[in-house]
This record gives sequence, structure tokens and C-alpha cells, in this order.
Amino acid sequence: MIQDNSYDTYRHGRVRSYSGYELTGDPGNRVLRVGYPPSGGPDYLRCHGGIIEHREDLLGTVEFERRLGRTRYAAGELAYADYVATQLAR
Repeated sequence: MIQDNSYDTYRHGRVRSYSGYELTGDPGNRVLRVGYPPSGGPDYLRCHGGIIEHREDLLGTVEFERRLGRTRYAAGELAYADYVATQLAR
């Protein structure tokens, strides 16, 4: 589930920030939505956070599974050995 962690600052106003991911759809037509935090520091803001969609029908099943594996590993839901196996799949 994607969480909205946006916050207000004096210098930059409302800063968009998201975390988490969602996986929807049926095999062959799945969509992976990933939330990202903003980049920058307290004195400067390079870019706001956002939500990126990865579509299986556009990427292909192998690349989609790799991105899903990276996302699940980053969230702590996938063991390292399983993560390596998803990245080496062809």
C-alpha cells in the first residue's frame, strides 16, 4: 500500500513524499505502482516525490519480475537469495 508522507515547509511549501508499493492486475497485465520520497536536503529540494507505474504489458514479464523483486527486497519482504534469483532470471 502506498502511503502519502507529504509535508509542509516554509521554504518549499507542500513537499510531496510517498512510500510503499502496490501490485494490481492479473498475470500478463499487472501494474506495479511504487512511491518515492523527494530528493534533496532541508536547504534545497531537487525534486518532489512521486508515484511511478511499471506496466507488465509494456516492459515484458522478465523485466517486470526484476523490478518487482527489487521493490520487494527493498521493502524487506524478500530474502537475499530469492532477490538474486529474480535478478538472474532470463
